[in-house]
Amino acid sequence: MAATGENLVVTATGARQGRATATRMPSMAARFVTIMAENANTGNVYIGLAGVTATPSTDDLTTGIQLDAGQSIRLPLDNDLDELYYICDNTTDDFTFLVESHALI
Repeated sequence: MAATGENLVVTATGARQGRATATRMPSMAARFVTIMAENANTGNVYIGLAGVTATPSTDDLTTGIQLDAGQSIRLPLDNDLDELYYICDNTTDDFTFLVESHALI
């Protein structure tokens, strides 16, 4: 949720094809991002920081937030969408995203 007095607007939408290696999100100003795994996915999408992995474990520091087909998550960002990385179980596990940034007043 936006801080009191913070004016946010949708500034971009996009889609990404699944990747089997950790891949950085594109660079663009962003305060929040909503990411949704495609309904047709047969595997999962994982969102995290540099070095994100798709190997769920009970004891590691790199597994990303797992999104099953059709699931979504809204995440706060400091300044830029490229703070996040993604990796997928399959190269056919795609996702869409919606970026919110500060409104220019």
